Amino acid sequence: MIIFLYGDDTFRAHHKIKELKRSFTEKLKTGEDSISFIDATEADINKIKEKINSSSLFSSGHKRMIIIENSFLSPSLDEIFNYFNENKESHKENTIIFWEKKIKTKKGRIKKIVMVDSSGKEIFLTKKKEKWLEYLKEQEYVQEFASLSNFDISRWTKERFENLELLINNDALQLLISIAGNNLWQLDREINKLV
Repeated sequence: MIIFLYGDDTFRAHHKIKELKRSFTEKLKTGEDSISFIDATEADINKIKEKINSSSLFSSGHKRMIIIENSFLSPSLDEIFNYFNENKESHKENTIIFWEKKIKTKKGRIKKIVMVDSSGKEIFLTKKKEKWLEYLKEQEYVQEFASLSNFDISRWTKERFENLELLINNDALQLLISIAGNNLWQLDREINKLV
């Protein structure tokens, strides 16, 4: 199974990956040794194949979870695309998560998926990257983690307090959001300090 997660809200994506890892280990009654992480900017296709095909002594039925980050930035993108496109059946045994924090939907009149470069500038995808995106978006499990709007941040913050069985009044909520902005990592730290 292939899962595609993307977007610039790394906080919610991180928590989703954590949730998927926990679910995977609980379901298969296995440990973290059956989960691998690969940064595709530092790994070639052989390393990716090795992680997918290796089996753990302790994993149930040799199933593995492989989290691959930054595939769009990989110098081996053509080889990655060809490998996954040509071996669709063989990947059903494993859970492969592609996590792309540099890929997001461009806001505006026309919704278009773009890549964010190292300076924060939005750039359009090349044909090769568009082809890879189409493949990933065809998967059964696809989720975008876009930055939250001001309204959604207020709602998210209230829900965080409610999950902790606490309440926050609107003035305190607005003050807290004005301190942290839309950075959920910082907002979470501030909530934990208050708790």
